[in-house]
Order: sequence, then structure tokens, then C-alpha cells
Amino acid sequence: MNSKEKLINGLLELLNIKDFMDITISELCIVSKVHRTTFYAYFENMFDLLEATKEYCINKFLSEVKTLTKMMII
Repeated sequence: MNSKEKLINGLLELLNIKDFMDITISELCIVSKVHRTTFYAYFENMFDLLEATKEYCINKFLSEVKTLTKMMII
């Protein structure tokens, strides 16, 4: 898992226990086990990360649907 995926997964983990607006970049980096400079290498701010997380979740969902659809056809 690369650093970007760690940050996305860290955000998803924190969203299970906190509201988005209550999550700080420092807290996210601790949970994700990446440095703040790594966060800023991928994202401008938390809203940028949120957008990337939404895209990640949608793509993962669509991939699962595609896989299940193929299984049903076979």
C-alpha cells in the first residue's frame, strides 16, 4: 500500500469515529503512519483528500460490481 492509499484508508478509519470537520491533518498522519510532508505531496488540504477518497470508494465499488457481474454471467 502506497502513502496515498494509507492516507485515504486513514481518513476512512477516522470517519468511523469522528466528523470530517473534526479531523486534523496531524491526527490523520499519525493514524496513517505518514509524515505531514507526505500528505502535502499528494493533497493540498483535507477537502482535496476527501475528494480523492470519494473517487477511490466509487472506483472500488464499481470494480466489485464488475467482478460480481462477470461471476453471475459465468
